[in-house]
Amino acid sequence: MIGFNGGLIGINRTYGATAASPGVWTLDETLPTKRKVVASGGNSKEEITDPVDGFIYILHSFTSTGDTSFIVAQGGVVEYLIIGGGSGGSGGVAFVNYGNGGSAGVARTGNTTVAAQTYTVTVGDGSAGTPGEAASDAGGNSVALGITATGGNGAPATGHTGASNADYAGGTNSTGFNSGGGAGAGANGSSSTGGAGFTSTFTGSSVVRGGGGGAVSSAVGQPGGTGGGGAGNADGTSFNGTDNTGSGGGGGRGDGSFTGGTGGSGVVFIRYRK
Repeated sequence: MIGFNGGLIGINRTYGATAASPGVWTLDETLPTKRKVVASGGNSKEEITDPVDGFIYILHSFTSTGDTSFIVAQGGVVEYLIIGGGSGGSGGVAFVNYGNGGSAGVARTGNTTVAAQTYTVTVGDGSAGTPGEAASDAGGNSVALGITATGGNGAPATGHTGASNADYAGGTNSTGFNSGGGAGAGANGSSSTGGAGFTSTFTGSSVVRGGGGGAVSSAVGQPGGTGGGGAGNADGTSFNGTDNTGSGGGGGRGDGSFTGGTGGSGVVFIRYRK
């Protein structure tokens, strides 16, 4: 790109007069040095190629719940994908309604500039499914680089509506005892199934994460949302959200002994150009 002085923007230019010929000016040009991030930390560190932009990235994956460190030796621009923990499904109330599906945690993606320092990375855990008349707790928040991806809201025990999250709503099904599917990280829950998850090529291939938990409709367990959502529990088996996807757990059948599934733990990914 041409600058106002006829030079290329981004080139460092230094002008000075020579001692031997005071009326003659010299020009020194140096290209700017491209600064690359140097960092460590996470449960794994690998090279990946994004199939969309074709660039090679260094990818740090944080999959253990709780706090770990991302240690930056040389700062620069990094990209992130952060997903909060999913909430568990509720068990439902006998002769009132079947259990509602749990919600996925929200997904946050973007880029930011990091400095040479140590950053704390938190991966949120999924909350437990509940039996009977108890609503489930919210999933844990995932936090990295000053960005928070909140966990899914708890699934209500009554009301025929699946759990929501900060971005999407749970589905409602008030016909008979039927319950609603939980919100996904990429879509609302439906009247029975969990909402779809968030699709990304961040880790080198197209992957869906963060499906909402399925509900129970006509005494049949309904599917969880794509991306790891747990199915509704109609036969006494808990269908959990998949760990490291932030997915919601499925709802229970509602006779007091059918527990909703547990929400899946969240995940944090950080990458930068090689």
